[in-house]
Amino acid sequence: MFISDIKARLSIAKRLNLDIDETMQDWEYEISDSKRLAEFITEYDKPDLTKMKMEADKEFAINSIILTKPIFNQPEFNKYISEIKFRLSSNKELHRETINY
Repeated sequence: MFISDIKARLSIAKRLNLDIDETMQDWEYEISDSKRLAEFITEYDKPDLTKMKMEADKEFAINSIILTKPIFNQPEFNKYISEIKFRLSSNKELHRETINY
């Protein structure tokens, strides 16, 4: 299973002004916020995020953030479901485990 590393998490936290503590095991799940879905999707789509293979950690981490809290906020999730499905299917190899889960 693909898990983002601390370097990717620190980069995303800085870019999105998110709280982070290097000891947070499930960081993506702890900081996810359904009210910020549009912002997270915009960040996911930035060309500099996915232009290099080493950026896959960041792409995966942001995707995890996007998918976590919306499940508990159904109206917000439904609002973005088509966009989320498109992004998952656009990079099936990276998100294979997420899709299977």
